[in-house]
Amino acid sequence: MLRTIRTAAVAAAVLASASAAALAGQQDFTVVNDSAQDIYYLFVSPQSSDNWGDDILGQSIIPAGDYVDVQMDNFGSECLFDIQVANAYGETLEFWGVDLCSVSQVVVQ
Repeated sequence: MLRTIRTAAVAAAVLASASAAALAGQQDFTVVNDSAQDIYYLFVSPQSSDNWGDDILGQSIIPAGDYVDVQMDNFGSECLFDIQVANAYGETLEFWGVDLCSVSQVVVQ
């Protein structure tokens, strides 16, 4: 089952004035759940942030063996992101400093 999740950063005044075409899409990526556990939580945060922000899956999950496309909007030229996934038991896996301008897939094993 393919699902698309959208996430957006709090846009600074500088970003608000940039054109929408320049802001959308260059950091879009796919999370592939190649693990034996369902993913219940997914956090994506610019590496420069000290906060994970909201769970972008909401009420959805990524079942084991499935994947989800993540659309990153309003991040301008930001490329480095930290990604955290968690299963139903609260066990987490972090990916630090992922260059989403050049990486299109993150595989959870």
